[in-house]
Amino acid sequence: MNHSFSEAILSIFLLSIAGMAIAQNADPSSVLRGHFPAGSIQSPEQASAALDAVQKEQQRLDAEYKTRQRACYERFLVTSCVEDEKVSYQKQTATINAIELEANRFQRQRKAQESEQKRQAEEAERLKNAPQAAIEREQNRTHFLQKKAAAQTKQAEQLNKSESGKTDPPKSAKTKVNDPAQRQLSAEEHRKKVREAADRRAQMAKKHAENEVERAQKQLEKQQPAN
Repeated sequence: MNHSFSEAILSIFLLSIAGMAIAQNADPSSVLRGHFPAGSIQSPEQASAALDAVQKEQQRLDAEYKTRQRACYERFLVTSCVEDEKVSYQKQTATINAIELEANRFQRQRKAQESEQKRQAEEAERLKNAPQAAIEREQNRTHFLQKKAAAQTKQAEQLNKSESGKTDPPKSAKTKVNDPAQRQLSAEEHRKKVREAADRRAQMAKKHAENEVERAQKQLEKQQPAN
């Protein structure tokens, strides 16, 4: 709604209140309270309208109070007149303040409710996506472990091949064995031990890698949502 149009509607509303106050021989603040009785503000629109009306009425009260105070100094009983006008002003101000307090309270509660609803929606979305996020983490971990296992296996195989290529026994052993047949037997035993050691290391690396992958897969299965 256009702001100037809203101002015009509010002015008409306050003028109607002033007219009703005159007709009922009551102050405008009491009539305004009649339009916004306690507990009647139940929507953002009502709260906004009430606050706008209170602001306008407060401006009217302030202006009227100053005018009436000046008029009191033209009377004989100045002090009594000023005191009466002060009491009337405070009474009407208290009336519209009650409307303002209720409207402000409604807006605070509404804002708190909207904030809580937003928080709950965000939490629900997070919980909804949590299983999938956990699955993706485990899938990434499994992929990493599989690559690591493959690298370890390849390294063990290369080590086995490298060790198997060493056919000669240690130099110290060659110096002690002079018989050709004995040297050949010693070299064969050495190659056998090298191959066995390399095989053991390769098997250990492979087994460790398989255990890591199996552990990761079990963890991934736990994270899968139930059908």
